Amino acid sequence: MAWAAIRRGWLTVVLTGLLFVIATAYLRQPAPEVEPPPPPTPTHITGEFLSWKEVDPLFPRYACATVVDYETGLSFRVQRRAGDHHADVQPLSAQDTAIMKKVYSGEWAWKRRAVIVALDNGRMVAASMNGMPHGAGAIRGNNFKGHFCIHFRDSMTHSSRSRDTAHQVMVWKAAGVLEEQLTGLNAEQIIEVALEAIAHEDPYILEKVTQGEGKELLLQGLPTIAWLKTQSLQPIDELHFTATVQLIKRGNIKSESRVLNVEVKQAPLHLLVSSNSLLPLMQ
Repeated sequence: MAWAAIRRGWLTVVLTGLLFVIATAYLRQPAPEVEPPPPPTPTHITGEFLSWKEVDPLFPRYACATVVDYETGLSFRVQRRAGDHHADVQPLSAQDTAIMKKVYSGEWAWKRRAVIVALDNGRMVAASMNGMPHGAGAIRGNNFKGHFCIHFRDSMTHSSRSRDTAHQVMVWKAAGVLEEQLTGLNAEQIIEVALEAIAHEDPYILEKVTQGEGKELLLQGLPTIAWLKTQSLQPIDELHFTATVQLIKRGNIKSESRVLNVEVKQAPLHLLVSSNSLLPLMQ
């Protein structure tokens, strides 16, 4: 009996020690790597495709609204202060100004961006904004010297009393009607849209209006262009044009002139610009 009790006690000690060793080894193992969840797929809200004549009374002077950037989803508050042919607005606070500047990657720019203007009456309207403080400003403490412009469908610039192509294309994008609007464009107009997409660094629009083996290089080269302006667009024949543009490459301050032989091709949905014919802009 005594010997059996000793054996049982010894066996208990051995088993306890063995369990302790196994548990210690397990606890010392590194925690298994857990893959982070995939980033959320961005969803773009769209706004009503309202004309300036419709928006003007809905967004009167001194009314406030929320501007939502179509690409980033960042939003900030503004007040309309002036504007007869489009809305001249100002950020309400310094915080709103900081968010707006973040939309533009920390640098004020004239580049157009597709936005949704959420009016305080609940209407969501497709629009386009630029990101450059200019002219007069009257809201104190918002760290914004002047105002900036928001355009809507068929709105015009104050100086030329004409529609700004880049603003209008951004409105199409914000309204979700880009493809529909592109179907009605002729060769010259589709080239204008492609050049404006490059000028305003919009890969989404540029991808929609170009085709060819050079498209990927064209899209990759977008950040290299700081400023671009089309000076002339002359037809050679129905699908070929000579485009003369002025541009400033990022990191430079001097503009240079480029002459392009731009080719347009027929496609099932709408005309497309040959990406290869635009690649000299990236060199």
